[in-house]
Amino acid sequence: MRADEIPPDAKRRILVFGGSTGIDVYLDQKNEMWTHQVQNKLNATPKQPKAWVGNVARPGLTTIDNLLEFDLMLPNLPHMNMFVNLVGVNDFQLALQSSYWRVPTLGDHLIATFSIMPKKGWRNLALYRFYERIKYWWKGSHGRFVQTENAKNFAKWLHCRQTAPKENLVDLPNLDDGPANYRLHLNKLVDRSEVYYAPMIFLTQPTLWNANMTPENEALLQAGGVGPRRDWCTKKIYYSPAALARGMKMFNDVLRDVCRRRKIYCIDLAARVPKERRYFFDAMHYSEAGARLVSDVVTAGIIDYRAWVAHNSAH
Repeated sequence: MRADEIPPDAKRRILVFGGSTGIDVYLDQKNEMWTHQVQNKLNATPKQPKAWVGNVARPGLTTIDNLLEFDLMLPNLPHMNMFVNLVGVNDFQLALQSSYWRVPTLGDHLIATFSIMPKKGWRNLALYRFYERIKYWWKGSHGRFVQTENAKNFAKWLHCRQTAPKENLVDLPNLDDGPANYRLHLNKLVDRSEVYYAPMIFLTQPTLWNANMTPENEALLQAGGVGPRRDWCTKKIYYSPAALARGMKMFNDVLRDVCRRRKIYCIDLAARVPKERRYFFDAMHYSEAGARLVSDVVTAGIIDYRAWVAHNSAH
């Protein structure tokens, strides 16, 4: 969990779920990570209860993994007052099979979601667990996630995307059951939150992808290759920015519709974060300025939540 320890006087305990855009792996925790900024801004706001914001997002996680966190992790944590979920971009990429080296099995999802899992008998030995982790890391280096592990890998994917010929930019394939599965998992997440009598707040996913990208913005693109990551630098075939923008909007629209139908509070980050270079580190991860903006929007949304509930109850 990327967070402070829970202070004993915290009256508002917020747990954030999501992928790499939720965990902010590129930014320092104390002063830059958007979730920590939300905590600081809530605590600096007069008449707001003492807040603690925990962050259990991890690179590459989808709504399937978020459900595993609810089922296997939440029962072992202190009671939370609110859940915040920044979702969509990894579910979209999974539907595209872009970055993911294969359709993940339940075992793959479990390994991606949790660093350590208890096993029975000799499989619980540290040496065996170490072997499994090394095997998983090796698989990851051959195309499991968009999220890069170090600057060398990031530079590699960036170079491959930037040197891809224009004629190798393709349109979206049929996403099959991707949007429908996303809708199903979102509804299950709402059901899980109701068990804990804690509201779920969903955030739509902003990205830099756009139909008419400036050369300065396009120079940041490194994700969105066709197939697993190991193919990107050899085949250099990528989905066009317009196609990726259209697909991301499709998944954000599914989220908006679920929020409307289930009467769930949705903070539309995708509509609030401009598609400008200064807010992004690449196509989806936030820069320092982006994290500040996201934290401002989310903080204001959390403060306004009670008024939103009162308004919707009256109608």
